[in-house]
Parts: sequence; C-alpha cells; structure tokens
Amino acid sequence: MSRIILVHGAWHGAWCWQPLIPLLEAAGHRVQAQDLPGLGSDTTPVNRVSLARYVQSVADLLTATDEPAIIIGHSMGGMVISQLAEEFPERIQQLIYLCAFLPQNGEALIDKNGADDSLLNENKVVDQETLTISINPEQVRALFYHDCDEQLAEHAQVKLVDQALAPLGTAVKLSAERFGSVAKTGIVCLQDQAITPALQREMYAAGQCEAVYELDSSHSPFFSMPDQLAALITELAKG
Repeated sequence: MSRIILVHGAWHGAWCWQPLIPLLEAAGHRVQAQDLPGLGSDTTPVNRVSLARYVQSVADLLTATDEPAIIIGHSMGGMVISQLAEEFPERIQQLIYLCAFLPQNGEALIDKNGADDSLLNENKVVDQETLTISINPEQVRALFYHDCDEQLAEHAQVKLVDQALAPLGTAVKLSAERFGSVAKTGIVCLQDQAITPALQREMYAAGQCEAVYELDSSHSPFFSMPDQLAALITELAKG
C-alpha cells in the first residue's frame, strides 16, 4: 500500500490524527505525522515559527526515504503541503486537501481566509504583543467539533495552543512546472464552520484538483467519521 504523511492545521498538533492513523495502518499504509513547529508539543518559540519552518519539518519526513508519499493537509496544512510540493514534486505521489487551504501563487492564508463568511472569522482573537492568534473558547466546539463525541471534543479543546501569526501572512511561491505537476484531490466537509464549503470548492476548482469528494462532517472528520475518512483515503491511494 501507500506511504502517507499527515499534516495538521492551525492550533492543533499531530494528536488530531490519532483516531485515523490506526485505521490507515490496518489498511496496510505506512503513516507518519508530527507536530509542526510551535504547535502540539513542539516548543519552538513563536518568534522562530514561519511557513518555511513548517515546510522544512515536513520535508525532513518526506526526504528521510526515497519512497514517494501521499501528503494530506488539513486546514492550514494545505498551505504547507502546497509549498512542499513546489520544492519536492518528484517525491510526492498525490496531494490531498482535507477541508484545507489550496492557494494560488503569491497568496497567503490570510488572503484566502479574510473574505470567508465563516464562524471562524467572527471568533479569532489576535494578540499583537505575542504575535499569536487564538479562538474564543466558547465557540471552539461549534467551530471544530460540533458533530464529535463530547468527551473527545473536550479533550481536543484542552490540547489546542495559540497559533503564530507569521505563517498565516506568508505568501507561497508556486509554479506550474513544479507544484502544478503534482496530482491533487480535494475533500469538502459539508458542515464545516471554519472554512466554508463554498470556499473549499472555489479553491479546489482554481487549484485544478483532479477530483473533489464530500464528507458530511464538521472541520474535524478525523474525529467525527474516521472510518469513512480512512476508507476514502484508501480508495484515493489506489490511484
């Protein structure tokens, strides 16, 4: 089966993939996931966190062996895997965008997210002193986990950390020759309150995804429907 690298989104860590990983491994895949700098349990100081460091951390996994990988990015992770594909297109079998940002050349995450009519934009709390952004704690479940088991949602909320602003304002540099040569698939989450399904579809169309699939899920299908997500990824891995 396939080698799969999972890239989490803002505020989260590799812990968010825990329900999904054993299901993918049971299907025969080799799965890797790690915390991006400054997120999860990683202690990189905020002033050293950047989009480039995010990309390098995933590149270190990708290039540890010569085996090509399927790279799955969730939410902000879509920015990371896009820049990664520009730098290592020959090592990537496929990019899968899971309710994720898929930028055009020269775009930053804030360019895509700023005009989105989502619940997330109503509940972001920016701290200019620490250069981080957090979420109104009263709205976290509605934003990310509204269709998830209550105990699991509470456990996840406790593990969220502040997100560094710098990577969100950094534009990607993508080319048709490199990034454009990598196969891409989009997964729209129909109940998503963090990135609207309309924006997801718009980005996947503009990003020339070869196929777009739907899950009737919140922004966190790895919690709410891990079996269905694992089955879809396994089907996509067949090429």
